[in-house]
Amino acid sequence: MTVPDKGNIFVKGLYLNANVTFYDCAVQGFCEEMYNGRTVYEGAAACSWDLSIGTRFYIVGDPTNRIYVCEDRGRLENTWVDIFWHNPSDGRTWQNEVGRYAPIILIE
Repeated sequence: MTVPDKGNIFVKGLYLNANVTFYDCAVQGFCEEMYNGRTVYEGAAACSWDLSIGTRFYIVGDPTNRIYVCEDRGRLENTWVDIFWHNPSDGRTWQNEVGRYAPIILIE
């Protein structure tokens, strides 16, 4: 497993087989406020309830190389992250590269 260079970060944990999906504005209509009250934005993360709001993580193999923050909730089974995309075709392209299950690394 290749871990991208994220600078000086502290790894808190690793989930080898997290559920990874996307949600969108254009088709699904998730366009407004997230669980934490902020307006949704591309790259926002809705997380299962076993990951606290504010949890920071990255997805191994993510072509965007983003660090995500759990800011939204959904009816998700444990250790599931759902990443927001405005356009569902962009989300599908991303999903095809990341896969349906992927390692996520929790960071400080």
